[in-house]
Amino acid sequence: PITYQVNNACTDCAGTGGKKNVCQNCGGTGNVRKRMGTGFFTQIIDSPCNECNGNGDIIIDACFQCGGTGKKVKIEQITVDIPKNISNGDFLRVGGKGEFNSKYGVGDLIIQIEVLNSDGYEKINNDLVYTKKIPLTDLLLNKEVKIPHPNGDLMMKLPINTESIKPLRLKGK
Repeated sequence: PITYQVNNACTDCAGTGGKKNVCQNCGGTGNVRKRMGTGFFTQIIDSPCNECNGNGDIIIDACFQCGGTGKKVKIEQITVDIPKNISNGDFLRVGGKGEFNSKYGVGDLIIQIEVLNSDGYEKINNDLVYTKKIPLTDLLLNKEVKIPHPNGDLMMKLPINTESIKPLRLKGK
């Protein structure tokens, strides 16, 4: 399970932050239009309204529970299935488990994967690499060696003239 802190919609005000009025400065658009220059060189620039911070409305009676933010901090715990062949640095998207925003709703939770080496295994690209020291006598006698594997132990017959620095490959495992 993954435990994380997230801002959810306040249940008392349904994420609105409280009672609101339309901003008189921008007329509810959240932007104000400014003219710069004169004559042929006149530019019209839209910028966020400084009265309502670009929201288009002003809270006149803030919600007591969230203080007008429309959000409440909550600790969430979820279980995520990690797909096979995921690599270090890859991202997983969990829909509808991200932050609440009064304009856009609930976003997605993005998880970045860090693959750790464990039990002698290392992931290199799509290969699972296991390092095992084999006694010289086993190598000379072409014995079968047991290789531990996450899906169950594998038996591998050592090829004749195996070099100690050359990796051996078990395809599809």
